[in-house]
Amino acid sequence: MAASPQSEAMCTCPVCCDIFTEPVVLLCGHSFCQDCLKEWWRQSTLQTCPVCMQVFPMAQLPRNLALKDLSDTLRQKRSQGAAAAATLKEVCSLHGERFRLFCQDDQQLICLVCRDAQKHKTHTFLPINEAAEEHRTKLLVELMHLKSKLGSFKEQKLVCDEMSSHVKFQAQQTEKKIKEDFQKLYQFLRAEEAARVDAVRKEAALKSDAQNIRTVNLTAEISLLTDKIQTIERELKTEDFSFMLNVKSTLERSQCKLPVPETPSGALVDEGKHLGNLLFTVWMKMKHLAKYSPVTLDPNTSGEQLILSENLTCLSESAKSLRLPSNPERCGCCIVLGRESFSSGIHSWDAEVEGFWALGVAARTKEQSVEMTWGIYAYGPEDVIELNTEKHVLLFRLAFMFRLEAIIEEFEEHVSSAITIMKSLLASDTRTHTHTHTQTYMVVRSSHSDNKPGLNGAGSEGRERKRERERENKTGGEDGEKVMESSLWQPDKCIAYCRSVFDASIYLLSGYISIYF
Repeated sequence: MAASPQSEAMCTCPVCCDIFTEPVVLLCGHSFCQDCLKEWWRQSTLQTCPVCMQVFPMAQLPRNLALKDLSDTLRQKRSQGAAAAATLKEVCSLHGERFRLFCQDDQQLICLVCRDAQKHKTHTFLPINEAAEEHRTKLLVELMHLKSKLGSFKEQKLVCDEMSSHVKFQAQQTEKKIKEDFQKLYQFLRAEEAARVDAVRKEAALKSDAQNIRTVNLTAEISLLTDKIQTIERELKTEDFSFMLNVKSTLERSQCKLPVPETPSGALVDEGKHLGNLLFTVWMKMKHLAKYSPVTLDPNTSGEQLILSENLTCLSESAKSLRLPSNPERCGCCIVLGRESFSSGIHSWDAEVEGFWALGVAARTKEQSVEMTWGIYAYGPEDVIELNTEKHVLLFRLAFMFRLEAIIEEFEEHVSSAITIMKSLLASDTRTHTHTHTQTYMVVRSSHSDNKPGLNGAGSEGRERKRERERENKTGGEDGEKVMESSLWQPDKCIAYCRSVFDASIYLLSGYISIYF
């Protein structure tokens, strides 16, 4: 028999909203599960009733035995009802028979009567235990996939948490660096302001001192002239005899040998000198403080083996791996990309390198996680240059201007080209020649799109070819002339091929090292 709603409401704890377990009663008349009330009091600062909030400082809680018996009875009825419901679920609702088979077409349990019915006449069946084993296997496979996916999601969550922490760290460091850089500018501007104000004050003081000295001199001269005038005026008022008696000395005193004073030039402060193009002049001086770098490194692409400088223009190898988030922009443990990019034009850079290094230009795809496709690059400590001749790489202009000339020679039944590379650095704004650096390099044509500096060992092979070439050059110029006269020398085809392989911006001149076709 099912319990009535009233009895269920009476046996429900207000805290856990379930049937009472070991109910206790407070002085206010409200009952609760003993554990629920203790947990409530543990979280609260006072021993209050969870319903009416009255305070009851009670050490021993009285048990509600009547409510406990009623709750146990209600819990037993619930268990019996659940067992009956489970029994009903094992019986076919159409025929009242127990389920014996599993219909694979309808994916449901059926009884033996259902198997013979018209609805399941053409269907296939399995015993329940066999069907359960088969579906357990399928679910185990799906469970493995779900666990694998769960692991991926958890791993990605860890990466996300790591990135969030790194973002906060980046924001703090970037904000600190911005404040430091602007503080340098503020200090420069304050120092420049103080220097210019001091210059104005010094000039004003000099001009004021000069004016004060001139004022003192003019005052003395005015006093002298005033005395002479007063003396002459007194002589003019005397009688003729007295006047003529002293006329000679009076005439001498009336002579003024002082020059007529003139206002000197440059007496005022030169405002034009201090204010003319003031901001522009300060800005020009500030340019020396803030140096421009045509290429800045992107920290989000830096590998964990690299340390970048604060101004993002220099890098060095780290003695230990840095802890960096695994964002898709990173291309490798020892690779960092520049932030600047280009799609056309003539570009050149000056870079200072030492030790083992690699420097080049790469074609960057839209998918940030895809490895960079290197177009042209050099690496050291030996100067070695390599070219990638994939068509999709050559669609963009290479960043170096090379001029090549190939001399075809025969080495061990295959054709090689000896080339020298002359790098001409051009000013990007005026395209005027600035300087030319001539250097012998090893140039290798590679057909692999994932070619990267320092990974294919071309440098040692190139050095061996170079030494072989130098040994042959010691035999004299006649051998070289024979090479030029060889039937293998086809300049037109060589030029056309090299232009199609390398780039339209590369032309042919003379050289000594090998290029492999």
